[in-house]
Amino acid sequence: MNKNPNGKSRLKLVLFGFALVLGATFCQAREFTPKETLQYFLNAPEARGGVVSQANLDGFDYRSNLRQAIDGNSRALKALFDYTLDGHLMGEGAISHMSILAALLRHLGDARYADTLGHTSRRVRDAVTELVDEHYARTDYWKAFPRT
Repeated sequence: MNKNPNGKSRLKLVLFGFALVLGATFCQAREFTPKETLQYFLNAPEARGGVVSQANLDGFDYRSNLRQAIDGNSRALKALFDYTLDGHLMGEGAISHMSILAALLRHLGDARYADTLGHTSRRVRDAVTELVDEHYARTDYWKAFPRT
């Protein structure tokens, strides 16, 4: 067996370089802010299977209600909450709706979100909180949003 100290040094150098590249790659990734997430869904082109497209099939103007909810309109926010139960979302549309509800919670804050959610039926509240729980993978997010 050849014990070449230069071979070990080269291997360490290659592994160190790989670790630097990998670290730099992951340092570039970041989580979108709630506002960025919501703006994305407001401006995204309407795609077949997307939340806006599916909502249109249900006769629900998702984009208009989202725009108003972002601006703090509680009636539009309640409409989005109600649509959680009333809509027929599936696949990409359901996942997008879940992300939007979570982003609205972070954007509007616990008090405003919980107040509006409190004006919905128990079934709607359960459906919305279940989606938000799933979005945050059942982490301790509720510590930051105790009212919701």
